[in-house]
Amino acid sequence: MFDKSGTADEIEAVISSAALKEFFSYWKSLSDDDRFPSRDAFDPMAVPRFLPTVFLIEVSDDDFRYRLVGSLIEERYGRGSMKGLTPADVMGERAENVLVPYRIVRDQGHLFYREASLDWLHETRKYIMYKALLLPLSDDGQNVNMILGMHDFISQ
Repeated sequence: MFDKSGTADEIEAVISSAALKEFFSYWKSLSDDDRFPSRDAFDPMAVPRFLPTVFLIEVSDDDFRYRLVGSLIEERYGRGSMKGLTPADVMGERAENVLVPYRIVRDQGHLFYREASLDWLHETRKYIMYKALLLPLSDDGQNVNMILGMHDFISQ
């Protein structure tokens, strides 16, 4: 597993997936200054080919809730609809594996990048490799209130 959190420039330098690089560029285009873009700026229909692997998380002080989850993510995670659920609802005791990165984005305002397999979620899914990107969204440009994410599944 490879994890990296940091500024936009630091994360951009380590992204090794062409799809994630393109999605990252789209996210950067949503704000014309150094502030985080807002949820209202994100138009899912502007990136239709990525929708099966995009997710949107509502952030609060003590919880995270999935608001949009692409169909391919739900399939790979072995779940039906994840909309409205928390990570604990979806992953049970293994939720901490995603909660740590979510907290980094929320609390530090960092972007987050991961390369891993899904074996942390299901031992039988070691063959599913993925790269993931977590990007902050903010109503005021500074305080993160949503996380926009994307997975790029490498093997099937």
